[in-house]
Amino acid sequence: MSRMRWLSISSCCKRILEQWDELKLHFTMCKDKYHCYDAEILSEVYDPVNKLYMVFLNPVL
Repeated sequence: MSRMRWLSISSCCKRILEQWDELKLHFTMCKDKYHCYDAEILSEVYDPVNKLYMVFLNPVL
């Protein structure tokens, strides 16, 4: 079971990295336009340190 979970995390990590800029823009726009608290939190997740962490983590997964 745990082997399957790592495969899932790996594919999610790859997908997020592929769409990083689009996701960052989307959550930033939602935060500004709708004043949505969830979008504000998610927009703060997309900082360069987190991207670097995911780029480093991706080959290990």
